[in-house]
Amino acid sequence: MTQSLEAFLSGLPKAAPGSVLLPISHISEARYLDSILSGKALVPRTCRFLQEDLVYCFYGPPAYRLNSFQSENVMDYPIAFLFKPSAMLQADLAIPFDSGAFLSGKYDSPKPTLKDLRRFQVSLSHPERQVKSLVALLYQGNKEYLEGRVREDLRMEEEPVPELADRLIRDLSPQGVDARQWAIEIIFRHPVALSKVEWLAVPNTKTFLLTLNQWFQQADLDIPFLYHYPVHRRENPAQLSYLLQREAENYLEKYLRIEELNQEAEQSHGV
Repeated sequence: MTQSLEAFLSGLPKAAPGSVLLPISHISEARYLDSILSGKALVPRTCRFLQEDLVYCFYGPPAYRLNSFQSENVMDYPIAFLFKPSAMLQADLAIPFDSGAFLSGKYDSPKPTLKDLRRFQVSLSHPERQVKSLVALLYQGNKEYLEGRVREDLRMEEEPVPELADRLIRDLSPQGVDARQWAIEIIFRHPVALSKVEWLAVPNTKTFLLTLNQWFQQADLDIPFLYHYPVHRRENPAQLSYLLQREAENYLEKYLRIEELNQEAEQSHGV
């Protein structure tokens, strides 16, 4: 029987010295901001695919897109969070692609089953080591991951990696598949505290800025970076989601620079 991705990762050496973990992200509709703030956490919600109550995040920038339509209701617009890398240390699962798209048949025909997904699901007993190994295996590094550049020699590995490589490399844009094709899902079975947030994006309206100002005063929490993005009278939530993905990627550049400096230091010590 073909081994699982989790078993394959367990046999790999540790990721290269100097590699860093990126923050993890979550994107939602603005109508949920009040409940998220009042609860001081992202709370698990029922997932119809995995049949559990879960919080879905992505490794790195938010890859999820809200629905594409025109709206003048700001509550339809996206909000996005970046959580400190340390938040991942309490995560439960990692899946190297969009599990919902996988189980709905966007990648394969006939439609895969939950059993098929389990082969590519990684239970995070050692999150930092496992996620770093996953990124190194599939992309070589964080920079390549953010660019969606899968390792060219990935099909030369043992199963189930070649099968996974085919899903990650195939051009599925004609089917309307976006960056979630290769975005790593980080999944929690418990609430994710807002105390770990380091970047928050909300629509630039008086209502949202007032809500945030009141919440910051009451909650005694500090979010280092707040991005209040401009909106016009009528917007497309999907396009705004893409905007937030790009802004988050810009913010993550500092992590790539830290990783680059770490690797340069390692190389100089090895000379």
